[in-house]
Amino acid sequence: MIPTKSEVNRALGLSCVEKYFLSWLDRFIDVSRLYGETFITFSQVMEDFSYGATYQNYVGVKRVQDIAEEQGIVTHQFISCKADGVIEILKKRNENELCLVRVNGNFFKGYKRLPWREDHYIAVDENLHYVNEYPLSEGDFSSAQFEESYDGALLIYATENLDVKPNAFTSRIWNESFELKKLPGTLSDFLSAIGVLRVARKRLEKYFAFHTAIGELCRKDNELLDKLYMNARMLQIKREKVGLKERCEELFLQTVQTEESIFEEIQK
Repeated sequence: MIPTKSEVNRALGLSCVEKYFLSWLDRFIDVSRLYGETFITFSQVMEDFSYGATYQNYVGVKRVQDIAEEQGIVTHQFISCKADGVIEILKKRNENELCLVRVNGNFFKGYKRLPWREDHYIAVDENLHYVNEYPLSEGDFSSAQFEESYDGALLIYATENLDVKPNAFTSRIWNESFELKKLPGTLSDFLSAIGVLRVARKRLEKYFAFHTAIGELCRKDNELLDKLYMNARMLQIKREKVGLKERCEELFLQTVQTEESIFEEIQK
């Protein structure tokens, strides 16, 4: 079973694997129930990116697939074998499993954009139909094309216990500092930090959809983060001389205040 392009595009993931996984698991359970364990503070993200964190390798937010496996909801296998072996494995897999294949540079011939990470995966079914998260696309391999693009690794996810009740909102929040100590030093790093927060806060909005007050604050926060990102992105594209502080200071302060309000409301 592979997710559709639209499912992958909607998934609130920080990596290609996480997006495929969320799209797939959401067919069985409400994945937003797992988002409580992925919370991270605004200040922590800003500090991490001020010290060299990168979006494509960011480890500050726990991956949902790891959370689901730790809680016994799913299992996974990592298989390293030749292309012909993978094709045989794909033909024999349960249709409800998710199969992800690592691809090499040959896969991206003809694409104008490339993924940020070198270890890129695509979702593939038993008929060698694939869906690719970035650039968002789908297609069909011949056996020869598959062999040319295959990079030696297969990930298989299977459901284990769908009746598990996910852990409640992460207890880490009570030990976190919300004091904003340091900001990223470059526009690129600032954009990456906001990019992580946009995903994290959209998850938070879904997790607290049942809670009117927190839900409203999260919606406001997401609107501000989107505006903040777009303003900073326009500075980057146009290479304007005006600085980030001059263009985005008011939006940034509103975002920080909203973040503080969310935290206060969660603590009640």
